[in-house]
Amino acid sequence: MRIFTIVGLAVLGVTLALTVRSFRPELALLIGVATGIAVLLSVVGELTGVIDALRAAARQYGVDEGYLGVLLKIIGIAYLAQFGVQICRDAGESAAAAKVELAGRVLVLAAALPAAVAMLASAAELLRRAAP
Repeated sequence: MRIFTIVGLAVLGVTLALTVRSFRPELALLIGVATGIAVLLSVVGELTGVIDALRAAARQYGVDEGYLGVLLKIIGIAYLAQFGVQICRDAGESAAAAKVELAGRVLVLAAALPAAVAMLASAAELLRRAAP
């Protein structure tokens, strides 16, 4: 199972970072970042299958693929922002972490806004048609 490899990689990276931290803290941070990137890269291949399944479901249920693109963009922003937040926190920079978190939230809102406006317009149109 792939999860054993991922967990093993993470444990190895953490152990190495903890060992190095006492005499080279800056190197320990880089090891932590590299470990995180390695874990992310190890699952990137799985995303293709997930995206294909979501596209198939969108087609089956008649959902505009533009909405799927927005959803995937929002998920990407959230994951990348969380990764950045954790790096900042690992470096002891909680103020920077808070700013990255806020930026991620703003970007998610900005990405979702056009879809939300389109849904409101659709709802308003349905209400107009239903009114006598």
